[in-house]
Amino acid sequence: MTIITVQPSVVNWKCVWWLFDSVGQALVYHLSDLKGMSRWRDKFGAVGLSETATQDAVHVAGSFMLKARELQQSVAYLMSYIVCCC
Repeated sequence: MTIITVQPSVVNWKCVWWLFDSVGQALVYHLSDLKGMSRWRDKFGAVGLSETATQDAVHVAGSFMLKARELQQSVAYLMSYIVCCC
């Protein structure tokens, strides 16, 4: 009978996923601020912020967060499958 230990991997994965989630939230927050600044052309027009570029960046950061969540759910499913089958 083989005993598989996945506990350290699960703990490491949860730390990595928490980091991904925190970074994604911070990115969306700050990029949304930049998007707001890009719409205020009188004050921030000289900086050269583009509203479309900042919107695209917010979209990419949101996609990153969704993919991180999808990966987290996949790993959680696999871990539950490994625990049930052993």
